[in-house]
Amino acid sequence: MREFYPWLSENLSRAVFKTKNSIEILLSEFCLFSTYKCMRLTCSFFTTDFNDFKKHLTEHKNNNKHYCSFCLKGFKRDFELCNHIDVFHRFDRFQCSHCMYRSCQKSYVFLHQKKFHSGQNCEVLVSPIQKLLRSTLLDEKNGMRRNREIFVRAYCCKVPNCKEIFYNKGNFKKHLELKIAQPKFAEFGDIICQQLVEIDHRRNFKNVEGVTQCLFCNFGTDDDNIIEHMSLYHQSQFPFVCIRKMNPNYLDRILFNKETLETHTTIEFIGNHPGKLKDFNGDLKNLRSE
Repeated sequence: MREFYPWLSENLSRAVFKTKNSIEILLSEFCLFSTYKCMRLTCSFFTTDFNDFKKHLTEHKNNNKHYCSFCLKGFKRDFELCNHIDVFHRFDRFQCSHCMYRSCQKSYVFLHQKKFHSGQNCEVLVSPIQKLLRSTLLDEKNGMRRNREIFVRAYCCKVPNCKEIFYNKGNFKKHLELKIAQPKFAEFGDIICQQLVEIDHRRNFKNVEGVTQCLFCNFGTDDDNIIEHMSLYHQSQFPFVCIRKMNPNYLDRILFNKETLETHTTIEFIGNHPGKLKDFNGDLKNLRSE
């Protein structure tokens, strides 16, 4: 199944096996268009109706796992798979026409096709499942505050008795440079210099911190490839990212304005990203359910 899940790891994409006949049906236009697909070895069932899908799963009486056609995650019980789809994939309306890639964002599919299906005639199939409402998007953004606390890590000064923390690399560097210039901190020069070196080392070699921070893992970047990261690893998540803000008056206010997560980061929606899509020539194809 590797060719049908090219964005997943090789081990994960080989977890599911299908017969030749069921694979042909799986890649047919209307099967790809359908939201719910049974991934059992010889089964070719697919539907756009959630209740029909739940009913179908009960017909498989053996103890084999039920696999999600979106992400290949396996479940022992049919209701666990149904709950998984309802929670994690209910807004995945956009389907690649060449493989099983599916996403909640059309732009993610465009970027996926540029990476894995370059040179092919690509289309995006749009399923008639639940559309995204503005109120839902606002709820999702509010939920991102908890993710921010988990994944957006602070820069912490290691000078003894200094408890300052920062969420912007530039502010942190200025803090360290200000300290190293003061004679009273001369004995901590090695500690300060080491931290200055580590700032760029951690960003360049571990991708854990950047101006733009992923809210679903520890990835961070200083350039604009965050949308590509989202399309590759978080295609079922709305494109919310955290921006580490720079305080332009930092040196004047350093003694009076300690940084906090809330005041020095912002959560932004980057769903529209024309700069990354302007050279894409794929078509958008809207299919209607029967």
